[in-house]
Amino acid sequence: MQQHTEKPWVMYVSFLDPHTPFHSVNDKVYNPKEMPVPQTFYDKPDPTELPRDTVIRTFLEKGYQDYHGMISSADVVRDIEARYWGKITLVDEMIGRIRRKLVDLGQADDTIIVFTSDHGQMMGAHRLMFKSVMYQQAIQVPMIVHIPWLKGKPQRVAHNVSGVDVVPTLLELMSQPIPAHLQGRTWAPYLQGKEELPERDVIVEWNGAPWPFKEMKDYAQPLRTIVTPEGWKMTLAPEGYGLLYNLKNDPDEGTNLFYRNSSLEVVRTLSERIHLWQLATGDAPMTFDETAWEALRQKFMQEGVLNQS
Repeated sequence: MQQHTEKPWVMYVSFLDPHTPFHSVNDKVYNPKEMPVPQTFYDKPDPTELPRDTVIRTFLEKGYQDYHGMISSADVVRDIEARYWGKITLVDEMIGRIRRKLVDLGQADDTIIVFTSDHGQMMGAHRLMFKSVMYQQAIQVPMIVHIPWLKGKPQRVAHNVSGVDVVPTLLELMSQPIPAHLQGRTWAPYLQGKEELPERDVIVEWNGAPWPFKEMKDYAQPLRTIVTPEGWKMTLAPEGYGLLYNLKNDPDEGTNLFYRNSSLEVVRTLSERIHLWQLATGDAPMTFDETAWEALRQKFMQEGVLNQS
């Protein structure tokens, strides 16, 4: 930063933390007894969830790295979470150093700062850890955008936005051309108070085996999730598998509606919206296999884990 004060610059800083293994110099900063445990840690998992998620949970019950029985009890989760918070604090401290240097260089008022992450962390929710699943804890990320020359109070965006919008937004704020091939849309007009930020579908994807369990090749399947302004969230998986939640009525994602007969039209509609996004972005198309879906629905009803609704 100090070597480039005479011309425009962009700096990308990537912190591995907070990440496994959950140890740092801040291991003792937070008291495990004060850590919250998600209610879904105690709830019985929906028996119609994706099979891969059940397998991941079984693996975690045995343990991972130096945590034997990583989700074996709420106390174990609290201990991990306290260390996780310690790592978050460590990252905050390092970002603070960068911001202080900006002030020292006299560039704090001319520098946009974007703070975000590539994925969330389950941290015991639904008795899971890590990423590679499509629950909210894994797909939601922090996002703070600081634009020092914009006036007015800080704004909070309440509806869903996507990380693919960051690059076109920064380009417009820096008066640079936005290449046509970028998938995102700029937020600059909204941030500048010129227009409302539109609500639209957000797509989340996962490819390959569940992380970090790459040996689970049988569960290496693509997942495509759509989150809609209407409150629907659906994950489409191969062979008729899927997840469907109404986040307005079920924010904890406790009841999978994907195999309900009454949900079929919603599943068809959201599958088509995913398909249109895939066509627009060059993604490998995934189709809703209704025949396989019906076979799974009948199976779950025979097992007594799904009603006729």
